[in-house]
Amino acid sequence: MPTPAAAPMISEVVPRDTTMDVRLGASLQVRFNQPMDQASVESSFSLHPLDSDVNVPGTFIWANDGAGFRFTPDENLTINTEYRAGFSDELPLPAGGGAPLEGDAEWSFGTVPLPAIVNSNPYDGQPDA
Repeated sequence: MPTPAAAPMISEVVPRDTTMDVRLGASLQVRFNQPMDQASVESSFSLHPLDSDVNVPGTFIWANDGAGFRFTPDENLTINTEYRAGFSDELPLPAGGGAPLEGDAEWSFGTVPLPAIVNSNPYDGQPDA
């Protein structure tokens, strides 16, 4: 009797979970431990601001081995915004079928903050400047 294949898992995401100061023109990268069914991955993937359920549209570019992709949003991300990326309840399947994705299927990150003055010399109100 053949041994069942191991369930797929996410092995790496870029930007990593809880990363801050992500560039507005950044793309996301996801790497799995095995080749994946591209249609099921793309249909269940989502990227949206934490305060919205509206998905960011974009383009998928797959690695030659089918075990990872780069997602490039159609437009720049929004400044000073937290995003959640991941896969919906209908988890993606490995290439050739089998058990769906296991383990953590969501992560979050934040984009660069609004510009601000963080220091000045002389400081505001400094006497004898």
